[in-house]
Amino acid sequence: MAFRFPAKRLLLYLSGTYTWLGDTVEAYRVQDEALRLYGGAPAVPIDVALIALDRSMCLARDRRATEAAATARDAVADLPETQRTEIILTRATDVASAIPEGNWRGEVALTDYVRAGRERARSLGTTAALGP
Repeated sequence: MAFRFPAKRLLLYLSGTYTWLGDTVEAYRVQDEALRLYGGAPAVPIDVALIALDRSMCLARDRRATEAAATARDAVADLPETQRTEIILTRATDVASAIPEGNWRGEVALTDYVRAGRERARSLGTTAALGP
């Protein structure tokens, strides 16, 4: 298992790469393919959440602020609380930060949601409590 690297895992990494390069067209294509391979009940739900957060970042860059904030929030909410780790919450915060000024309504709701998630994680003692 240690040396196995399935196509869906490669697509997860490509999603992040294209997203951070700002190539939203290619990122959306790779994300769609990755989600198809992961299927409806993925064995690793955190991977699907990371892909959704990449998509959220693309939506923010494409000035689709409301959709970006909703997609990021859903990505976090769809995970069990124990998997709402600091990397997930940080990526959601990155989406909120990428939403252009003047579209802050969704960003404020997302920021509040992530803040509440961090507070909840602290009370549960999970790894998500590492953030500010």
